[in-house]
Amino acid sequence: MAEAIEQAIEQAEEAEDTEKLLSLIATCTEKRSVCGGEDENQDQEEAEDWETPTEAALDAYYRLTKGPEGDHGHGVAVVHSCLNAWREEEAIVEVGLGCLANVVGSPLAASSITDVPALVVALMRAHPTEGTIQEQACLVLEGLAKAAAASSEESKESIRGTDGLREEVSAAVGRITNQRNKAYPKRVAVALRFELISA
Repeated sequence: MAEAIEQAIEQAEEAEDTEKLLSLIATCTEKRSVCGGEDENQDQEEAEDWETPTEAALDAYYRLTKGPEGDHGHGVAVVHSCLNAWREEEAIVEVGLGCLANVVGSPLAASSITDVPALVVALMRAHPTEGTIQEQACLVLEGLAKAAAASSEESKESIRGTDGLREEVSAAVGRITNQRNKAYPKRVAVALRFELISA
């Protein structure tokens, strides 16, 4: 079944069908979620079978949502669910955060972003040695801040009040290894109007 999904991913990307890709991401997430029965070894193998198609579907979705064309905010809930299910898999987390960074600023995303800041903070905390995850997380938070600024100050305050956000964004300064991207945490702090904690 995973092979058929991989073929469907290629076809969906060729057709630029983001709805189909979201459906495939949701299917992969569901398959991951049902792996958890009594036979732990078998469940682990089954979960690993879905890791590659999940990453491939997210990669395709990332490529199709990068750039200004279209409003892809309805994908936030699907990607959020996927990240929640696969939170320990670095490659999936990295590309999933990239997908969120592409879509959280969309007008359609406004109703789906309430749980996103807490998940992003949890992912930053879970992957402290992965500089690219820290970068993508900061881009998501910056996008959320900009979207919140467009709606209300209360929305921005809600994001700013996320438990551990200031600490994780401050820590990201030292975790990000690409010198050019070390500015990302500062951009989050400026967008959300808080001071970074000095190391």
